[in-house]
Amino acid sequence: MIGILVKNELRKLLRRSKTWIIFGLFIAALLLIGVGDYFSGKSMEKYNSPEFKIENINNEVEYIEKDYLSSSKDLQNKDPEKYEQMTNRVNDLKNEKTSLENAIKDPSKSKDLWKVQLDGQIKDIENQLKDDTMPERYKGQMKTQLTQLNYLKDNNIKPINEWELNSYNYLKSVMQILGVFLLGIGIALFMSDIVSGECTPATLKFLLIQPISRGKVILSKFIAVCITSVTMILSTEILGFIIIGLFKGFGNSNYPMTIGTKFQYDLSKIEDGIHPLIEIANSTTMISLSQFTLRSFLLQALYIIACCSFVFMVSSLVKSSMTSMAIATSVLIACNIFNTAFAFFRKISFLLFTSFGTPSDLLTGQIAIFYNKPFITLGFGIIVMLCWIVGCYLIAHFIFKKKDILI
Repeated sequence: MIGILVKNELRKLLRRSKTWIIFGLFIAALLLIGVGDYFSGKSMEKYNSPEFKIENINNEVEYIEKDYLSSSKDLQNKDPEKYEQMTNRVNDLKNEKTSLENAIKDPSKSKDLWKVQLDGQIKDIENQLKDDTMPERYKGQMKTQLTQLNYLKDNNIKPINEWELNSYNYLKSVMQILGVFLLGIGIALFMSDIVSGECTPATLKFLLIQPISRGKVILSKFIAVCITSVTMILSTEILGFIIIGLFKGFGNSNYPMTIGTKFQYDLSKIEDGIHPLIEIANSTTMISLSQFTLRSFLLQALYIIACCSFVFMVSSLVKSSMTSMAIATSVLIACNIFNTAFAFFRKISFLLFTSFGTPSDLLTGQIAIFYNKPFITLGFGIIVMLCWIVGCYLIAHFIFKKKDILI
């Protein structure tokens, strides 16, 4: 019986013009994000061109030679290790500059230019790690980055810049922008009347006079909206992923991504009245970009269901579809704005499902930095969203079974 009810609800949802209007707006949002990424990438190409990098290298070499090596005798006698580091840094920069100049003169050499730049990044981090003046507890993040860069070098994988437009970067950008603001609002507009809009019409009367319990009616509606929302959103994102990949490239699916980084409080330091977080050494693991993307999809699907649960609960509490829409959208907008703008709100907002709309932050562990709470991990975020899903549905289920419905 549940299967038949869900099928009927799906038909009703797909026949609504509102469903396809929201779906069209969602597609338009993805197109705008793609256009924005395209022009942003074009702008960043300029700042990552060989000519611009040569200018930066010249500035850094001039700074080092003027501020450190100009008084080489004093520095060499007082701090020979520092002197050696600065000298090596200048030599590395000059070598990189030579490679860039050769690439400009002979474009065929630019094919492997990334290898030279990668070596430069590795040497730079290695030099920083040798700096004894830097406390060991602050080197965790640099060691993680060094491990990733060495993996790229050993496996001959070209680094992917975040500003490059390819299918994986596009998908990451889409999930970040939608999760922060648009996804919850779109779901609220789409399904705010799923229960409240049928409190008086004949459709609900027809259902309730059948030998079907109210519990099955409300469950079928919930399943239907979750299936519709998850399917429409993820399928459109996958389609965008394929289209961008066909025109701009898919990227390397085996590219290493770091996940699961854990943090702890730095008890030796206080910033703005609190202890900041530092990365725990060797707490990070690496997976392929394809695995990272698959997990991002699963987390986004869970977030979508959590949004559906909340809006579903609001829709069951009131009889006016306009009122339920206003309440749901206002709450979701307020939560996102307050979470970004007010530090005091973040003291409790980590308990709200709206805080976990960006899968990449949850997977990498960087969300702990934003809230300055080391216990906010991937597992914590999943538990919070599951609790909201179950809690909101149970409230909606109880209210729907108990309240009077005018038919």
